[in-house]
Amino acid sequence: MTTPISTGFNNSAQNYAGIGIYCNVIDPSKLPPDHPLLKGNMPNCTVVGPGGSQPNYGPGYYVNNYANNVTKKRVTILTDEYLQKLDKMLDGNDTTLREYAASEVVKRFQEDKTRMDDKALNALVNKMLLDPYDHKVRGRGLMLLDTNLASGDDNTMAVLDKISQDPNLQDSDKGKIETCKLQLSAKTTLVNTPVSTPASLGGDV
Repeated sequence: MTTPISTGFNNSAQNYAGIGIYCNVIDPSKLPPDHPLLKGNMPNCTVVGPGGSQPNYGPGYYVNNYANNVTKKRVTILTDEYLQKLDKMLDGNDTTLREYAASEVVKRFQEDKTRMDDKALNALVNKMLLDPYDHKVRGRGLMLLDTNLASGDDNTMAVLDKISQDPNLQDSDKGKIETCKLQLSAKTTLVNTPVSTPASLGGDV
C-alpha cells in the first residue's frame, strides 16, 4: 500500500477581506529524497475567494497591489460636434430640448470630475445661467457651480451679477447665486494627503 504524502487535512487561514487560504500540510518524512518540496519550494497553497481558486502570491500581495486597482467606466467624449449640438439646443426655443441639453451638461461633469475646469463645458454653464425662460435650466447651472462640479470661467462672475438683477428671479435662486459667487472667489490648490487603506485590508477604521 502506498503511504500518503499529505497528512490528510487542510490548514486554513483567513487572508485579507475574508479570503480563505488552504494549504496541504506535508509530512517531509513521507517525501522521496528528490522531491521538489525538499529543495525549498513553497507548499501547495490555494486562495479561495469569490472568484474561485487562484494561486497564492504570498504575504502582502493584496495590500501592496491595492493602490493599483482601478475600475474602468465608459464616458462620453467631448467632440466638437457633440458640444456644438449642446450649444445649439441651449440656444433653441424648445424648452424640453433646452432642459435635456442642460441635463447632458450636468452628466458630463458628473461622469468625470477632472472636467471641472473644461472651458467648453463651463461656457455652456454660462449659457444655462442666462436662460431667459426656464428656471430648471438656470437651476442646473447654479447647482454645478454650487457643488464645485464646474469651476466657471472668466465670464461666470459677470453672468451671476447680471442674473441677480433679474426682477423675475426666484427667491431660491438668489441664495444660490450668492453661494456660487463665494465658491468662485475661493482659491484652491493641490496638496499631498495620505491614502487610507480600508479596514478590510488591514487599515485603520
